Amino acid sequence: MKISIGNGQVTNEEVAERVKNENGINFVLPDGEAYRNLLMEARTDLQLAVDQAKNDLLNEEHMPEHAAGMLRTAIGKANLLLDKKMAKFEDLVKNHLDQNSDVQQVKLSDLSGYWALISIELKELEANFREITSLRENDWKLPESEFCPMSTVDENRSDVIKKVRPHSPVINNEKVAIEVQRRQIALAAAKRRQKELMKAEEEQHGERSDNGEARVII
Repeated sequence: MKISIGNGQVTNEEVAERVKNENGINFVLPDGEAYRNLLMEARTDLQLAVDQAKNDLLNEEHMPEHAAGMLRTAIGKANLLLDKKMAKFEDLVKNHLDQNSDVQQVKLSDLSGYWALISIELKELEANFREITSLRENDWKLPESEFCPMSTVDENRSDVIKKVRPHSPVINNEKVAIEVQRRQIALAAAKRRQKELMKAEEEQHGERSDNGEARVII
């Protein structure tokens, strides 16, 4: 299962123009329609994964508890993203496309920043559902540890059993730290901009309300 967007990767390269900015994980698409299509694609993929996981849970009594727990957790996280952040992003896209709106205009950079928040969660969910797929293909059993066969060193020494540990990927700690810092910057910038938009919207609603009261008094 492939969830659409994550960390600057764009599925529809024909309509999307990637622009790496200072936070390193963000990108700007050419227009609001491109963001709307992006949202629809990601939402469809995520909903399909949720539906499949729910279907798996219909046979919960025949699977280990760890597998059922993973399914429930992934479904919960995905539904939260669908109902909260993706719904809010849809409103932002509509506001951006509505040139006659009284609310402060949402810029492409605002859409890009908010999508950065969503894309981080999408990548995490993609990893969750990928792990679920592996379990499903293995009949919901966790992979067993690998052992090498018993070997005799010589007649004067006892047999030696060597347990082979899974190879850990070599991780560049410096690069990981930089990426984490970049993501934190992106999150902070997007949240700050979102608060500014909400504050401006509240102020505009307040002004319209005050004007309405004045007319009633007259």
